[in-house]
Amino acid sequence: MYNKTNFFNNIADAVWQIKQYKSLTLEEKHLAWQEILIAMSDSSFNSYGLYDEANINSIHAFLSKYIDLEKRLLERFYKKEANAVYTYRFWCDGETDWIGENGALYTDFDEAMTEFKDDSDIVPSFAQFSKRYIGKEDKRIHICIRPNGTVLSITED
Repeated sequence: MYNKTNFFNNIADAVWQIKQYKSLTLEEKHLAWQEILIAMSDSSFNSYGLYDEANINSIHAFLSKYIDLEKRLLERFYKKEANAVYTYRFWCDGETDWIGENGALYTDFDEAMTEFKDDSDIVPSFAQFSKRYIGKEDKRIHICIRPNGTVLSITED
């Protein structure tokens, strides 16, 4: 975890560093961001195109909404839906590419996770599970997850 006493003076930098910290779980990131909301004063910032809004008036409001968005996205990821399938691929230390890139399709996350755990004698560092919606828009939700099921990050494209 990060050290609050010698962290960042700039709230936007602190938020970004926590987001990029690969060993923190998604839950730990959310808790760290909540601590930042309590400990650091609010300010505006320029996201330089990283988010839909270039200039954000309140990082506290933005961060609160972002945490809620990730939580809703995670709920949606696990929800079984008729128009979606799951895939996974995994990464092992020392490898130069993903393993299982073009694997099977699964109708629910639990089925995919069970197969992932039974898939290999190799112990992966982490896996990326994707929920892909079938249709014109071809939307996807991705989670980066440890073999024990702990979620590290979530994204949507």
